[in-house]
Amino acid sequence: MGLGITLIALCGLSTIGGSDPIFPAKEWPRSSPSEQGIDSARLTTMVESLIDKNPGIHSLMVVRHGHVVLDVTFYPFSVGSKHDIASCTKTVTAMTLGTVIDRGLLAGVDARLVDSFPRRTILQLDDRKRSIRLADVLTMRSGLGFYQQALSQLQMFQSPDWVQYCLNVKAARPPGEAFEYFNGNPHLLSAVITEATGKPADEVAKEGIFGPLGVDDLAWPRDPQGISWGWGDLRLTSEAMARLGLLVLHHGRWANKQILSEKWINEMTMPHVETTGNKRLPHYGYQIWLADDLIAFQGRGGQRIWIDRARDLIVVTTAGASRAQQKQIDDLWDKDIVPAVLETPRSESPDEQKKRGQAIQRAAQPPQKRPIAPMPVIAEQIDGVRYRMGANPYAEAIRLSFINSNEARIQLELPRIHRQGNLDLTIGLDGVPRLSPARYGEPAASVGQWNGNTFEIDFDEIGNINHWTIKLTFERDTVKLDMREGTELPPIRTTGKRETPVAP
Repeated sequence: MGLGITLIALCGLSTIGGSDPIFPAKEWPRSSPSEQGIDSARLTTMVESLIDKNPGIHSLMVVRHGHVVLDVTFYPFSVGSKHDIASCTKTVTAMTLGTVIDRGLLAGVDARLVDSFPRRTILQLDDRKRSIRLADVLTMRSGLGFYQQALSQLQMFQSPDWVQYCLNVKAARPPGEAFEYFNGNPHLLSAVITEATGKPADEVAKEGIFGPLGVDDLAWPRDPQGISWGWGDLRLTSEAMARLGLLVLHHGRWANKQILSEKWINEMTMPHVETTGNKRLPHYGYQIWLADDLIAFQGRGGQRIWIDRARDLIVVTTAGASRAQQKQIDDLWDKDIVPAVLETPRSESPDEQKKRGQAIQRAAQPPQKRPIAPMPVIAEQIDGVRYRMGANPYAEAIRLSFINSNEARIQLELPRIHRQGNLDLTIGLDGVPRLSPARYGEPAASVGQWNGNTFEIDFDEIGNINHWTIKLTFERDTVKLDMREGTELPPIRTTGKRETPVAP
């Protein structure tokens, strides 16, 4: 266990930045990086490298001494848009639970999980399951056997009552024995919040956390019983994410008000368990990742809120990155951001300011047009035809149409478990993505081209994280569908049959 974590958690705020801490009102104070002790030229070089390497990043915000010193939006994400923060939601769930405990509505983390559900009949209720404490759930050591995460979560989605599904899972290990990272744990915490308050966690968080922080632009989905998703899919702007980081940096205090008790924040950010497979963040607190020098909200696809109390530094990223690309994003901390911290602030030169502005502008620009590939003969035969797909979790039916020489259209009929209706996407054929409204009302960007009889689509859900490669290989009366998602969702391959066969 790193001693540095404990020292950072207990250090006084008066040492941060050498003066009283700054909290934003409606707008964040903004400053050049150099004035807040960060090398402007190094940050500009970092942004230019991200543009050239394109690791799937959507936004990057750096806050030092309470000032935004860098705020970059990468095409096709747009300024001020909300983004799915994925498993960063887990940390917000833990923070929300903290407000409930602070109010005395729950006894504390040693309370037994099952005691929060007296009106439910819980299957496989043995001594192991009876002894699970909230602390075990908070630290991903409940012992509940949510094995094969993707399959388990799909089964939960298909069940009529998600909380009941989680409670009925067998206690495969004694609680507190092993760290096993599963989404069912924080969803149970969300249900505990609702049982204690009579309100879904999103409402409790709005009243106790987001409201005092000045955040009103957020979206947090609920399950069929009205329980906020405890594990993910909370949607926030980058500025709202940074406000959460600043709240944790200042031990739960916002301006002159203690929103979360310092005791709870210190317990949350204390290393309770050693993790596996995360060398940079080898410790886990209450639904939060830790290293000796770093506190981190972490989410699939590159969603990050990094907090360094010793340097009075917060970094926020949103992305739709693959595992390899996420490593590039994570490497920014040690390779670019920490080395850019200066011993003393200085003025930014006019040349540095100009180059920084140019890099930020370039990041927001769409790609250049490319030549359009010729359409194969089969394109005319399949234009507008509906194909019924074989069993799969992503698409029940598809229809591909060609609007003009520059654009196509794909209609995807989604299974009911997605509860988001169908997708109707415009596709750029000239190398420039077209934006279309997609899940949760957020835009998606799509570009496509023919490769023989296969139509290949790059479908970027942007603020909804997922980044798909879709291949449709057409034959006489069938289409082979290959869907692969880069940020960790499982791929599928299936075959579909056209509803109106080709005339002999």
